[in-house]
Amino acid sequence: MRILIPVLENRGKQSRVSSHFGRAPYFALYDSKTDRLEIIETMKEGFGGKSRLAEDMLKYKPDVVFAVGMGPRAIDLFRSNDVMIETGEYNTVEDIIKNKDKLKELEEACKEARHG
Repeated sequence: MRILIPVLENRGKQSRVSSHFGRAPYFALYDSKTDRLEIIETMKEGFGGKSRLAEDMLKYKPDVVFAVGMGPRAIDLFRSNDVMIETGEYNTVEDIIKNKDKLKELEEACKEARHG
């Protein structure tokens, strides 16, 4: 299983989770089959900007996206591509990895989402 996690910093498994998917400067991509963790910087060249972030993240082929908050367009995009969106009260990548079987489905979009 490949889990995509929005994070605030590049500190490997100690990276803190970003509270909103679309504002994360980095993403952690964890593959549970290989126990491999990759940190992806979203501000570097090759990303289409914050408005296309969810679309850009699909190229990493996640099975699950972890999110504390996410806008409605990103939710629709991931769900239409058979990517599960899950959440939980975890603070670091390591917490999420250790508790991956306890994650719950994110049921609604972030109310603060600024999409137009």
